[in-house]
Amino acid sequence: SRPRDALSFTSTHNPRESDDEKMKGIPQTHARRQYFAFEFVSLTFIIITMYVSRDFWFTGLGKAWETSVVEDGMEEQCNQFTATARPAADSLASECYCETANYFGRLGNRLSLTYALMSEAESSSCGVRLPEDMLPGWNPPEHSWDHCRNKSLNNVSMAKNNACGLRDGAGWYYSQSRFPSRCYSNLMKKYFKIDQTHVLGKECTSTNHVALHLRAGDVVEGKWAEDETYKPAAVHHLYGLFPTAFYISVMSEVRKRRGNSVTFLVFCETIGNPTCEYFEKLSALDQNVIVLVGQPLIDDLRLMLCASEVAESNGSFRGVFGLSPKAQVRHTFSYTPMHGDEEECAKVVHWISSAEQAAKFRNVTRVWKNTGFQRHEINAAYKMNHTAINTKRRSTYVRPPGEVWLQLSCSQ
Repeated sequence: SRPRDALSFTSTHNPRESDDEKMKGIPQTHARRQYFAFEFVSLTFIIITMYVSRDFWFTGLGKAWETSVVEDGMEEQCNQFTATARPAADSLASECYCETANYFGRLGNRLSLTYALMSEAESSSCGVRLPEDMLPGWNPPEHSWDHCRNKSLNNVSMAKNNACGLRDGAGWYYSQSRFPSRCYSNLMKKYFKIDQTHVLGKECTSTNHVALHLRAGDVVEGKWAEDETYKPAAVHHLYGLFPTAFYISVMSEVRKRRGNSVTFLVFCETIGNPTCEYFEKLSALDQNVIVLVGQPLIDDLRLMLCASEVAESNGSFRGVFGLSPKAQVRHTFSYTPMHGDEEECAKVVHWISSAEQAAKFRNVTRVWKNTGFQRHEINAAYKMNHTAINTKRRSTYVRPPGEVWLQLSCSQ
């Protein structure tokens, strides 16, 4: 065992040392949600729409996303929200609060529903109350804010408070935000105690590493049977894995730009993801590749948010990276090839170079069942391409209109 305070570690599992002394000895030890069956023809119109919009969501190019910028809250003071018991005498306190009765899914979903909740609170001039157990192991210093209307705050509506109230997690998750939230990032950084140098209350002792987040657990559960065939368990059909070639492309792009001494931390909830199995083997040859399997999420999250660059997995967890204390270079995968005219910012989109092979990969993995054939396809040796990068222009996470997931886009 070892303490995991930011990037200061000790280990008995991995004797290899990287070039960065602060990265020395991290053990090779992991970074679920069940969705409905996709084959039924009698899906409701809303669910069908969600699946169809997945084509657009995966491309990473939609201009409509830029209408709902999440991280604009970084510049907003959001003085209308106060954690004090009562606001100043010249302010009008909240007469209502937006809050959730429970959670829906894990951290990625919890952040998505929280974004919708805060958007409603802002548009209704209501306060915000969040549960204190959003992240296992974390005790937030602030989790409840009054909404104070004061004429001296030029970004605050003086409209009369409207009813908001208590909803269940699924209700918030599937609700449609009427307006982009300006204060989501600001309030969530208070909740998780994130500033320019600290994440979850602890200092980022290094920010030079690159975080590769690989989805595992609920989408890769299964086992080898006695008849030597792979038997998948129930998985989320909408959360197919990104190809291993995507993460290799990220490493190649980073090393070309920053040199070969960069350390890559690979986060796996379980080793069952075929890409995790690949990197477990690679780490025996490459001392700058360190695989973390089955670690507490609070520890993994600190490392990921402190990283200078991140590579996303498929799912709502990607929205977590919008809370990083500093601008990160973000890597994402597109199921369809790009055309060379994409915007350049601190976002790098990777794709399978061949349109024919890209279509094949998409068709094989589109409805994810975690079969042996699909798992084999994940590790296929695809030639990749990627967009250019402009680190001077920020990338950000947005909530596409009509969607429940946060997605990566270039800022205006």
